Amino acid sequence: CHSLAVNAGNLIGDPLEKAVLETTGYAMIQNNALRSIEGSSSGRPGTILILRRFGFSSKLKRMSVISREAGSDDSWVLTKGAPETVKQFLRPDSIPHDYDDVSMHHMALGQRVLAIAYRKITSKETEKQIEQLNREELESDLIFAGFLLLHCPIKTDSGPVVSELWNSGNQVVMITGDAIYTAAEVA
Repeated sequence: CHSLAVNAGNLIGDPLEKAVLETTGYAMIQNNALRSIEGSSSGRPGTILILRRFGFSSKLKRMSVISREAGSDDSWVLTKGAPETVKQFLRPDSIPHDYDDVSMHHMALGQRVLAIAYRKITSKETEKQIEQLNREELESDLIFAGFLLLHCPIKTDSGPVVSELWNSGNQVVMITGDAIYTAAEVA
């Protein structure tokens, strides 16, 4: 579940998404295809195809893709986004009792926290039927898979630069789209 692309053999897109992809053991071989670096002998899907994307929107605070393992009839909705947003789309029986406490705890540590969820689309639904479903239908009844925690340390020169700006009479403000607790910790 990402918005990365391949251009002239180079991976382009959000640096955090690149870093996450590197840790998964997969590499992009085309804009809508990933291949396991270890191959399918590792018990993992060898090639994953992205059939449809619903890009990240700051208004919706989530993104989703529909994917399928090459050679399989089953498709999957994969969603990531702000924990409070994704929670609305989860099956109630998949939400841990400490969901909010865990996400808030990590946000308060200054980490970026994304909720990850999925849903299997039955093989009865054809690609044409899947294409006709709207985003809300596809993103409903998801199963919570976990939180993705991203630690983005503040650059070492940030403190001295902010101090220099402040001391020279400039007003310093922070503008961010991060969750309030993450933003407060970074500030």
